[in-house]
Amino acid sequence: SAPGRAKREEGQRPTDVLGLALGSLALFFLVFGVSEVSENDWTHTRVIVPLAASVVCIGLFLLRLMRAKEPIVPPILFKQSLRMIAYTAVALVGFAQMASSLYLSYFLQGTLNMTALAPGVSVIPLVVGLVVAAVLSMRILMVRIGPRFTIALGLLVQSAAFTVLIGLRPTWSYSPWILLGVTLLGLGIGLMMAPAVSTATDQVPAGFSGVASSLTNTAQQVGGAIGVAAATSFASMRFETYLAQPNQQVVSPPWPEWAQAYAYGDGFTALAIMYGAAALLLAINACTRPRSTAHITKVEATQRANSAHNYGVQQ
Repeated sequence: SAPGRAKREEGQRPTDVLGLALGSLALFFLVFGVSEVSENDWTHTRVIVPLAASVVCIGLFLLRLMRAKEPIVPPILFKQSLRMIAYTAVALVGFAQMASSLYLSYFLQGTLNMTALAPGVSVIPLVVGLVVAAVLSMRILMVRIGPRFTIALGLLVQSAAFTVLIGLRPTWSYSPWILLGVTLLGLGIGLMMAPAVSTATDQVPAGFSGVASSLTNTAQQVGGAIGVAAATSFASMRFETYLAQPNQQVVSPPWPEWAQAYAYGDGFTALAIMYGAAALLLAINACTRPRSTAHITKVEATQRANSAHNYGVQQ
């Protein structure tokens, strides 16, 4: 059968060991360099050297992709701008998931002194919102406004979620503001992830379907790894700054708890700005595209909705 032949053809493709090594090293140095910012400033050798090495490895990796006979990632996957947007969106989802969960876990346990079970229970609204938004995005939004606007809407909703969480205070409880922020975050991720995954693997040549799917998973994992490193480094720097400038009028809770909350709030501020800007840029990009290329048929949307629902349940 055709799928069987495609699998055999893909299975016969040799592994580009050099390309794989360069890509892995680039990601390792990038994550390592960003994570070191929490203990050293940007001019420290332990930061500059890994980041510089990452840039060099990325350049060599791209050069290898262009020159290798059988590159680890076929360049044909990057020829469509919409697919590139989809991969970027998947990476941003991973970034948002890990960065926000890191801040909320530390805040709920470290600042509000909740049990270890609390962070896990607190994300239940996120999962519910993700499932609902994933199905909604595939059955309705992808048909009516297309993938670019749908992903942009997801970015905007996530920006709204981060905006709600900017005001984290040690006097807060889980309800209503953290609950609202987590729910909005789930809706935003669902609006983004299902269309992005579907678009990233859509119309891919049969022989490269496995690579396209793997690249989607890789994008999410890489985004998550960078998100953890960046969020940790940023919050640590802001915490040290606030801790060194205590507010003498604050008596209870102790100032370190306020400093932690303010640091996480600054992290959510950065996330809100970043995702709001990304939503704006993508919306502008969508406005410049011909209307006929921005929509899928109802039949296609119905078929994709099933995979979207499955993805939401897995998440």
